[in-house]
Amino acid sequence: MTSRLLASSLAATLGWGFSAVAAEGPVTGEVRGYIEHRHQIAIGLDPALATLPLVDFDELGMHPDEVFGVTNHIRPTAKLHFGDTASLVTTVDAHSYHLLDARKQEDIWDYLSLDRLYVSISTDQVDLTLGKQVLNWGHGLLLNPSAPNNERPPQDLRAELEGLWAARALVAIQDDANLTMAVAVREPTPDDPLVVGRWDKTLETTDMAVTITWDKGAADVTLGYEIKGDIEDGPGLWAETTASVLTGDAEAWSFEVEAGLDYTFDVLQGLYVAAEYIHHGAGTDGDYLQTAIGGGRRSVLLGKDYALVMLRQTFDAIWQAQVLSITNVRDPSGLVSAQLTWLPLGYLEVIFGANVTWGSGGGEYALEVPESVSMNGATIPVPDAWAGLPLTPTATLYLWARYYF
Repeated sequence: MTSRLLASSLAATLGWGFSAVAAEGPVTGEVRGYIEHRHQIAIGLDPALATLPLVDFDELGMHPDEVFGVTNHIRPTAKLHFGDTASLVTTVDAHSYHLLDARKQEDIWDYLSLDRLYVSISTDQVDLTLGKQVLNWGHGLLLNPSAPNNERPPQDLRAELEGLWAARALVAIQDDANLTMAVAVREPTPDDPLVVGRWDKTLETTDMAVTITWDKGAADVTLGYEIKGDIEDGPGLWAETTASVLTGDAEAWSFEVEAGLDYTFDVLQGLYVAAEYIHHGAGTDGDYLQTAIGGGRRSVLLGKDYALVMLRQTFDAIWQAQVLSITNVRDPSGLVSAQLTWLPLGYLEVIFGANVTWGSGGGEYALEVPESVSMNGATIPVPDAWAGLPLTPTATLYLWARYYF
């Protein structure tokens, strides 16, 4: 269920491989990935927030004492292909954090993670994937674009859950229709499965799909319908609706709507424009802080209604600029993210970007420490040293360099 506006990914452009001939057929392999070095600085956060009690800053997606930091990543993916029917895929992520005191690295698994380890078997009608893999899951806003320490650029809002142990089967039931079934578990909660069923069909230039999911850990059942297509010589259009019900409370349901369009202006050097509206029924009308840190968060979106606009201009083979705006229209408050990409070589990418938040105090993208909090039916005043301090950086600057191999 990934919209065009929020689905963008960059594939590795170069790689090395090897081939051999086994007794029962050819075996080929390749290793691709990237090495990344990143600097980031958050503006507008007061380090005094780090001593604020009863607040889990991991839930807010930031740490107030992480004003400046350096992150390094090495992320190779190795693939072994056994003939035309089977593959073994492994992705390892090695990472280190510097000047980020809240991200302590004390043992080897704080530096390494195994993100993918799966076997894929394909026949004429069935594709079977077993092991640790990636599943598409809902719309693309799965990361917090206002957090200083996102693992990928805020424009890369892929609707994926990574690192799930899953069994997934895609069955071609017609030439233009497929049925996908998957059962997955997250590593920290192996007793809480996620179950996905999906039917998709293509009619000329129009794709449609129906998806049903069950998340035992969240006690959440979701039914969704999506459609996307292109008007001849006109814009692309997409729409998605989902209804979610908490199985433990039949009245705790929410309705989501996502609709948008995009268009590329050939006469303007390929200027790409996309716009999208999101109604997030599970959101709140103003109690953002309590929702964020009180366990009621079901998505990175805290509010109910959003407008998104993206502009992307490719100047030539080397330079590209992009601007993404996310606005909570009820506050109003929002985030504007601008990014300049330099591609001096086919395998080297340098990104300079800035995220700027705006809005009145108390808005989703302008959260402040309240003057008082309610606990167990009592109202407790917040000391003046903390009251009114911003909980969201007013700006985040970052510089990334990625070398693809």
